[in-house]
Amino acid sequence: MPVPDARNPLFLREEALDSSLELLTLAHLEMTVVIRPALARARLQASDVVTLSLLARHPGLTMADLARLSGTSKQNLSRHVAVLIDRGLIVAAADRRDRRRRRLSVTEAALDLLQEVVRLQRRQLVRAFRRVGGDAVEGFTQVMRELVQPSSALLERAAERGPAISPCRPSDERDR
Repeated sequence: MPVPDARNPLFLREEALDSSLELLTLAHLEMTVVIRPALARARLQASDVVTLSLLARHPGLTMADLARLSGTSKQNLSRHVAVLIDRGLIVAAADRRDRRRRRLSVTEAALDLLQEVVRLQRRQLVRAFRRVGGDAVEGFTQVMRELVQPSSALLERAAERGPAISPCRPSDERDR
């Protein structure tokens, strides 16, 4: 249900929308820049982290699920996932009900790689969240949930197949 903004009835102006799009782009770039050294050490690309993170949080996704979530063709994704399987970061297992379907999940090695990446990105979020306060964080979370709603439905269906896990072990308080 839309919530009216009492402070600015024109909050959906093109200028505000363009500014929001620019901020989303810059935030994405900043979250990628902070992990670039870790990616280089692990010989990973940002797209690898996206794939591994999705599978770490939602084990058992199929190639079709991943293709829909990422907006990538199954053919391109298949090559990408094959490389991650060869590197020992993803395993593919036949579905118990339909042996033609392959359920994907990450290995312990992938979780180890993701741990540093997630720690660095969490640190960025914590820093920003502390500066803006709880109400702003809540608003940010609401907007992000609305933006990912189509993906959320797919992930909810996938979650019904099994529990999601954190892409890394619980964080150390020193990381915050």
